[in-house]
Amino acid sequence: MYYRDVDDLREAYQWDRIPASTILTDEQAMLFPAVIGCHDLRSKKRYTVSVNDLQPVEWNEDEMDHLVLEDKKKAMLKGLVSYHSNRNCRNEKGDLIAGKGEGLVILLHGPPGVGKTLTAESTAKAVGKPLIAMSIGEMVWDEAQLQGRLKSEFQRAIEWGAVLLLDEADVVLEARSFEDVRRNGIVSS
Repeated sequence: MYYRDVDDLREAYQWDRIPASTILTDEQAMLFPAVIGCHDLRSKKRYTVSVNDLQPVEWNEDEMDHLVLEDKKKAMLKGLVSYHSNRNCRNEKGDLIAGKGEGLVILLHGPPGVGKTLTAESTAKAVGKPLIAMSIGEMVWDEAQLQGRLKSEFQRAIEWGAVLLLDEADVVLEARSFEDVRRNGIVSS
C-alpha cells in the first residue's frame, strides 16, 4: 500500500491514539527501531540516541516559585499558557477566520537583567512544555532568510507543542531610522 505522507500513515495506523499505558508484547517491541533521532533544544544539534537511554521528562511545576514576581502575575502567566496549549484538546477555535487568532503572544519588557528570559523559561517548565529559545541577534540579517527562519521556528513550536522565546526582539522592533535601511527592511517584513 502506498502512503503519500506521514498524515496518511498516521490516519491508517492511528499510532497517536495508542495510550501511553499500553504494554507491548516482545514481538511488537522488536518492530521498533533501536535508535531514534533527537534534537537538543539548547545546542540546536541533532543526535542519534538509543531508545534504551530515553526517559520521561521530569517537569518542575514549582519552577515559577523562584521568580521575583507577584503571585497573581505568575498565576496569570501559567494559566494563559496552560489554557492556550490545551485549546486543541478542547477543539476550540480562536477566531471566525480560519488560521487567525490561534496564537498567544506575551511581551515581556524591561531593562537587561530583570528576568524576562527566566520568566519565559520558568513558565514553560511549570506547564510542562519544551522551550525553543532563539535570539534575534543570531539570525541572518536578510529579509527573505529571516522570514524563512522565523516561519520554520514557529512551525517547529507548533509541531512540538512548545513555547517559542524570541529573545532580544527589541533589536529589530525599535523605531525605524534613516541610518539603518537594512534593519528597516527586516522590521517591515
